[in-house]
Amino acid sequence: MTGSRVFVDDTKDVTISNSVIGGRFNPLGTLSINNSTVTGGFSCSNFVSTGDVNLSLNSCMVISDSITVDASNPVTVHPADLDNGELVIQLPSFNSSYESSFILDDTQKRQVCFKMP
Repeated sequence: MTGSRVFVDDTKDVTISNSVIGGRFNPLGTLSINNSTVTGGFSCSNFVSTGDVNLSLNSCMVISDSITVDASNPVTVHPADLDNGELVIQLPSFNSSYESSFILDDTQKRQVCFKMP
């Protein structure tokens, strides 16, 4: 699927597969992304990523419960233009595997980093 301005709210689960898509994705349950490039805003209870996944954020991504990322394919995250101290991804709780689950694109010349609680 290819498109932009897709808005998903109040849906239990959303699966994006083999797509280049943009919009705002706020499922109540699980957001699953497989081999896709997604631009926009994200908020979900559970996040699942398989294959090659690229996220271009225009706001903070919020994941409230669980994260499952294919260990051999971390998610590449391109944050929005940031001011110092802005949150890129809000994770449910500390888990050392999260650091290897996401690769932050360093277009900000080391202004973007993981901060774990």
